[in-house]
Amino acid sequence: MSGNKGNHIWPQFIFQNQIVGSLEDRWVDFLKKRSRLDIYADILEFLKRHPDGCQVTKLSYGAGLPIDRMKPMLETLSRYELIRVHVVGTPLQGNFNHRQYYGITRKGMEYLEAYKKIQDLITYLETEPRRPSTPIDLLD
Repeated sequence: MSGNKGNHIWPQFIFQNQIVGSLEDRWVDFLKKRSRLDIYADILEFLKRHPDGCQVTKLSYGAGLPIDRMKPMLETLSRYELIRVHVVGTPLQGNFNHRQYYGITRKGMEYLEAYKKIQDLITYLETEPRRPSTPIDLLD
C-alpha cells in the first residue's frame, strides 16, 4: 500500500491493520527541530511509560536521541531532580554505567503536566480565529 501526494509515492505504515502514517508524515516530523524542552518532555514521557526504569540505550531509542546527546540531558534532568538514577545489581567489570537505570520522579511528572498544559494552550491559541481589532477594542 502506498500514499500518493504530489508526484511522490510514499509508503504507508500499517499497524494492526490500520494505516498509522506515511513515510512523508514521519519525514516532516523528523525535519521539525525539537526544542530542549520538547526533548526533556519526550524523555520524561518515555520514563513515565516504564515505571521500573530503563537503561540509557533503551531510553535513547525511545526518545529518538543519540546516546552522546542523551547523557548530558540525563545529567541535567537528574540535577533538577526530574529523574532518578539508580544502580541495579553489581557493576560489570567495575563499571557502574552498565547498571544505571533511570526513572521519573514526582517532580518530573509535574514538569510533564505543566508542559502538556502549555502545549495545549499554544495549540488553542494557534487554532483560535483572531477577531479583527477595532479602535473600540483599544479602549477596553
